[in-house]
Amino acid sequence: MEGSEPSTAAALSLSDAELLALPRYQSSDLFTDREKAALDYTVAVMRTPVEVTDELFAHVHSYFDDRQLVEITALLTLVNLDRFNAAFGIGAAGFSDGMVCVPPDRPRSPAAPAGPR
Repeated sequence: MEGSEPSTAAALSLSDAELLALPRYQSSDLFTDREKAALDYTVAVMRTPVEVTDELFAHVHSYFDDRQLVEITALLTLVNLDRFNAAFGIGAAGFSDGMVCVPPDRPRSPAAPAGPR
């Protein structure tokens, strides 16, 4: 739409094809290995309980330095503030009505919880 603000995905330079490929990002050629590692980490951080294994952390750390990982993790957990709103019965404000939100597929086998780092 002309004159309107770009969607979050467009502002982040995600194409429609990439957005729709997110549920199958691991097998998609649209994402780099670095992006796939970041998405694997995102899925693991957002699970309840958190499922970041030592192996996954080492893999992601091969693409991102300590500062980048802290920033990524902070942003991921900030997004999870919707649980705070849900606890108080605060519903959506309608900012994303009509937007596409494609959740990633769940892994076939559960990952073991990571120990302290």
